[in-house]
Amino acid sequence: PQPPPPSHPLYFLKVKSLARPVMTRIRPGPHRGLGVDFYARATSPIRRYSDVLNQHQVLATLKLLKPLTAEDLTYRMQLALSGELKRHNAQRERNTFLLLHYLKEKSLVYGIASAKKRVFVPEIMMEVKSRNPLEYGKTYKMRVVRVLFGSKTAVLERV
Repeated sequence: PQPPPPSHPLYFLKVKSLARPVMTRIRPGPHRGLGVDFYARATSPIRRYSDVLNQHQVLATLKLLKPLTAEDLTYRMQLALSGELKRHNAQRERNTFLLLHYLKEKSLVYGIASAKKRVFVPEIMMEVKSRNPLEYGKTYKMRVVRVLFGSKTAVLERV
């Protein structure tokens, strides 16, 4: 699916929904977003152990290191990715908490109806619940009724 034009009220929500999660695999493959046939992530190896493994395999391809066996690489990647997922989830939880806290302090915001009882708040790039039925794509001034930190959402109502 193609994203709507930037003038569309739900443009940022739609573009965000088109993003696919990163798929790390042992065999080379295409990058979904860039449209290239082969892709290897090569950020700082200090941040991700899986990047150390990627760089090791690239250097092995250049005959500078001995390649890791498929079994060894699979085992090491499983260890690396489980740790990275935990850190990623913790970071996402922290970001969600901070956005909800900001929303709670704000009390009044503008939102765009993204479903009958869902509203996208462009100011924080987050979709939350609406107490009232809404008309899709219409912009509303909303009051923050409550923030549900445990459910990672908020409830808004039309003003």
